[in-house]
Amino acid sequence: MQRMKIILTGLGLLLLSTAQAKQLSADVIGENLNHAVAAQQAKVQLTLTWEHAVRVQDLMLRPARHKAGNTIVRKETRTTSCQGVLLAGNTQVAVPAVCVVQADSSLQNIRLTFVNGRHADIAQSGVSVEGELGYITFPAQVAGELSGLEVRAVRPGQSLQDTFGSDMTLALHRFFTSFGIAFKNRAGLSASAPNKNRLQVGEPVFFQGKLVALVKHIPRRYGELGGQVSENSLALFER
Repeated sequence: MQRMKIILTGLGLLLLSTAQAKQLSADVIGENLNHAVAAQQAKVQLTLTWEHAVRVQDLMLRPARHKAGNTIVRKETRTTSCQGVLLAGNTQVAVPAVCVVQADSSLQNIRLTFVNGRHADIAQSGVSVEGELGYITFPAQVAGELSGLEVRAVRPGQSLQDTFGSDMTLALHRFFTSFGIAFKNRAGLSASAPNKNRLQVGEPVFFQGKLVALVKHIPRRYGELGGQVSENSLALFER
């Protein structure tokens, strides 16, 4: 009888553990889904208009004499595109700084296109750069009913993994492989990625439900540096 009680108790604990595991898995899946939905509706497409001065020296095969080469012949206009994210408060869009800064061109205008179909044209004066991120400011009503993302920042000079530890390392492994970026280990060998590279500049990186970084360039492979995943391709939010 006593043995039967022990067996029944063990079965009860096993069933309880299984039920808890299923609930935990469901909670994780639900949480990940919520993050994906939040990230998707907060993404903003940017069309940037630039003005570039063409000088005499740009048109000559040989170096121009004296200062003649600095003479402006004409000005050309071109456009580029990038992706940003709407931040909490709905008054700013964050983008990698590489999207809004070019050494040989002057930014004239940015058109923001939100997922709800709304548009906003922002002048260069509405753009500021802090570290490796650019911030585009606009009135709160522009984004409509959309919800911006909460940010979790790190101290200047600190990496994500310095701040959040091994859980962040695992999160970065999952992030890169989910977008089809192959892993390169210390021996220089690459593991095949499950999907074709689908990563974009401006893609948000989350940790524990908060926005922590944006992708600033697309690596062909990602690898480890001192036991941590390299963060060289990420622009971090700093406080």
